[in-house]
Amino acid sequence: MKKENLLIAILIALIACINESKISAQTATITFTADKNVGVRIYKPIDNAFNSYVVSNEIVFTPNGEVDYQVPVVDFCFVMCEYTDGSKYVLVLEDGSHLKVQYTEAGIKMQGDNSEGIIYYNNEYINKGLLPYRHKIDSIFTTNIDGNINFEAIDTDILNEKANSYQKDIEKMKEEGLVTPRFATILLQDLQYAYNYIVFDIYQNVLAGRINNYKPTLSDSLAIKEQIEKFYDVPTLLNENTLKYRYASVFPYYSFMYRNMETKAKDELLKSSGEDEDTFGPHVARLLAPDYIQKPLLGSAFVVQFKYMLNEFDKNKMLSYFERRFPDSEYIPVIKEYINTEKAKENDQTTSDSPSIIEEDVQSLKELTGLEGIQGKYIYIDLWATWCIPCKQEFQYNKDVHKLLDTYSNLAAVYISMDEDQFDKKWRNDVKQFSLTGYNLRASEALQKDILKRIYKGSKTYNIPLYVLIDPEGNIIDDNLPRPSSIDKLKAVFDEVLK
Repeated sequence: MKKENLLIAILIALIACINESKISAQTATITFTADKNVGVRIYKPIDNAFNSYVVSNEIVFTPNGEVDYQVPVVDFCFVMCEYTDGSKYVLVLEDGSHLKVQYTEAGIKMQGDNSEGIIYYNNEYINKGLLPYRHKIDSIFTTNIDGNINFEAIDTDILNEKANSYQKDIEKMKEEGLVTPRFATILLQDLQYAYNYIVFDIYQNVLAGRINNYKPTLSDSLAIKEQIEKFYDVPTLLNENTLKYRYASVFPYYSFMYRNMETKAKDELLKSSGEDEDTFGPHVARLLAPDYIQKPLLGSAFVVQFKYMLNEFDKNKMLSYFERRFPDSEYIPVIKEYINTEKAKENDQTTSDSPSIIEEDVQSLKELTGLEGIQGKYIYIDLWATWCIPCKQEFQYNKDVHKLLDTYSNLAAVYISMDEDQFDKKWRNDVKQFSLTGYNLRASEALQKDILKRIYKGSKTYNIPLYVLIDPEGNIIDDNLPRPSSIDKLKAVFDEVLK
């Protein structure tokens, strides 16, 4: 009897070990090489979800240098790599895979497991973006909405569009042995999420009457809501692996569901959290998600507050809820580091490197060159506004920019805000919060007109962020400099002009 018990105990232990090995992380290896000096920022998943906000590691290469980088992988993951020339690649890794990523003057080259599929994915989707596919889906809807909406035709045309685009390409790579069957399944699923997001967004435009001026009937509205719900309310699309995918955008879905809830149900949802409205702000809809999705959704929402200097919710209350609900979250140390950095900024005394506010009413770029501290220098201009998220995204590279600017003795940085008078207080606060070292001014009406005339070639509208280099006389040397995220390209322009 004792022997039988011992045998059973051994079998149970073996089964436990087998099960644990199935869910424990294995390792994928990325071998990075480069034929020139370049850096790469690596964004590993956080809380089992794709991460594009928090840099995990940064590697700086010398020519022909080689670095082996290990990534923990449970089944699969998507890892974003951002080079200092501005180029980005998303690597799709299976557990145990090995990939060689070579940075060259001609572009990124890859060898190793599923490299052909990763190259296809980046060239056709990551680099091009989803806009070309959005146009195709838009045309399907406009064709099938004319006085009424033909749901069956829309579904059929979308299925045909997917079959004639990425599905046949991926299946062909699988048949030719260029990618593993598992990789093919992963990529097909991710691009399914991409198309779902596009269709979901267009259906919301239909509900709002923005397609062919069509005003949906009550029955059509209910049918559209059913269509939207079916995109996510199935195990294959909404599960513990969902947020691993690059294109799995689920927050709009939960926002849609929340907007369609009765007031009483909304109150009960908030009450169940034990918190008040200030804790979550506009992100209360994320409470509808199961824990494995809610955790990375709230964690990333928290990080966004710091990266873009937003105040959408009470950070102290949110942190208290988040630590209580998800004490094991990998976002917690990241959030606390942001909080400590923010507190340190508040406690810092003003130094010579602090942002400088130009209070003078500058009328033109020519007049700008004559101001004290700037006169006689080339001027690097960053055109931005407090409402511009892409502008704020670039501020995360300001340390790199100012490290570069410090290598030139005759170059000054000026941040010109295109904000209107009503945003003056917000502008001054953002200058401080983002530590915009250098000179700062909010463009007067006259200066805005001069900028539109000289930089935007007389256009009545402008696109920002925009980066401009002018000489000491106010002549425009370059009216479309590389962005701070492409620091190597920016350096090349400066070297050509200033050295």
